[in-house]
Amino acid sequence: DKYPGPTYRLFKKVAKQWHDSIIEVYKMGIADINPFTMMSVGYMGLVNEHKFVGGPWNLHKPINIKWPSVSGEGPKPTKMGARGEPLLINWFDPTKPEYTPNLIYQAVKEAYKDVIGKDAPLLNPNRVPEVIVKAIKNSKPLANTYVYLIPEENQSANVKGVMTDKEGTAWFILNEPGKYKAICETKDGYVGETDIVAYYGKTYTGPGYDNIQRVEISKWGKEE
Repeated sequence: DKYPGPTYRLFKKVAKQWHDSIIEVYKMGIADINPFTMMSVGYMGLVNEHKFVGGPWNLHKPINIKWPSVSGEGPKPTKMGARGEPLLINWFDPTKPEYTPNLIYQAVKEAYKDVIGKDAPLLNPNRVPEVIVKAIKNSKPLANTYVYLIPEENQSANVKGVMTDKEGTAWFILNEPGKYKAICETKDGYVGETDIVAYYGKTYTGPGYDNIQRVEISKWGKEE
């Protein structure tokens, strides 16, 4: 259960190199130090002499991803391979730990504290508003139909449209909170709408999708 002494000593040495290099770069007057590679080295490796972590997932098995909606911005892969940086930060399974910091993570944290005299500031506690609108007509989801979100409180945003997936859901990522009206029109001239008050999500709620608001369009009228 204990990792070989040379392996542990090597990992400690690498951690010290990270710590010392950050301090040296700071002394050189270089601002905005941002160790991008912390995604791979800070969460995969030895936590102590007895524990190795590879992110929240088993590195030897692919994982399936269950999205709350496959509409909206960005790709939505249904499976991730067994290796690669995307496995190291868990943002979709609330049953797994969000991350497990290792020795290098701790060394970098201590370096920033040595440099500025205190811990690095936390992330903004608020995240952008997200809303999933589900369009249902006659108890059936409306697939491949556009839902439009119209700002109603002078937000500096244009009308935004998202096509629903096969479950009838449209996933909106907004820049501003406030009142919006969601409108959906079918090919045969029926219009459904609902009012939304979008709010900021919270950053420190753990993995999963609890930050996303869910609303439903279920009342329809014939367009005149």
